Amino acid sequence: MSGGAMVATHPRLRGRKGQYSTFAEHMPESHRQESPWSRERFESWAGRVGPETGKAIVRLLDSRPMVEQAFLSCRNILALSKRYSLVQLEAACGRINSLGAVASYTSLKNSIQQQARKHVQKAPPVRCREELEERAKHAGHVRGADAWRTGGGEPC
Repeated sequence: MSGGAMVATHPRLRGRKGQYSTFAEHMPESHRQESPWSRERFESWAGRVGPETGKAIVRLLDSRPMVEQAFLSCRNILALSKRYSLVQLEAACGRINSLGAVASYTSLKNSIQQQARKHVQKAPPVRCREELEERAKHAGHVRGADAWRTGGGEPC
């Protein structure tokens, strides 16, 4: 609508939540001009992370009718490199690419967190006081177990 007159109509898209249609000629002039975000910028940024991340970003950019529709998702995905290591992001992109799926921020974040949980190692349980004292010696504690004892310990 412009001044009470209908300028353009777009068909309602059904079947998948979040769909929308956009025509480049309907975009404001300021949006059509050079923006700080471009396909080349995101491909370059992703390439610096690694080849799998590059493939994931290219697939995401190619999945949208207008490349600009993928820019926010690309930025959010690549920002994961600030929160997680480049190795973790690259590995997550590799897993998504191997499935043939289009990457999303949520799928990559969940993949990284899932892999991190798999690699967490717990210390084995302590069976007796002597074993605990032996572990404490190697941990750099200055006082022995006797300084902390409130009750008798069981021998091994």
